[in-house]
Amino acid sequence: MAVFPRPSSPRRVIADLKAFIATGDRDHRTPIAVISILMPVLIVAGFLHDSYMERPEPEMTFIPSWPADRSDAEIIAQQKVDEAARVARVQARQQQFQKVERQLGM
Repeated sequence: MAVFPRPSSPRRVIADLKAFIATGDRDHRTPIAVISILMPVLIVAGFLHDSYMERPEPEMTFIPSWPADRSDAEIIAQQKVDEAARVARVQARQQQFQKVERQLGM
């Protein structure tokens, strides 16, 4: 025993719509039919409107270029400067965590 009816063909749907329009007593049917059609259209339009997203602008990352004729001493000096900056950042972050730790009484 089937619970749901078989799907209607488009010809049957159009024939049913024509029969509905041809019926003379549609005083209460027409507003209900308009509302029944309008509600799903508004819901789908709302989803389509909500799904629009602007694409973010591409992010440009600039990478410093170094001259090809750098000496090993210049490279090592720059690495020492970079390492000192990294250590300073790590220590600053550790101090921030230690401050929070003291505030929380850990």
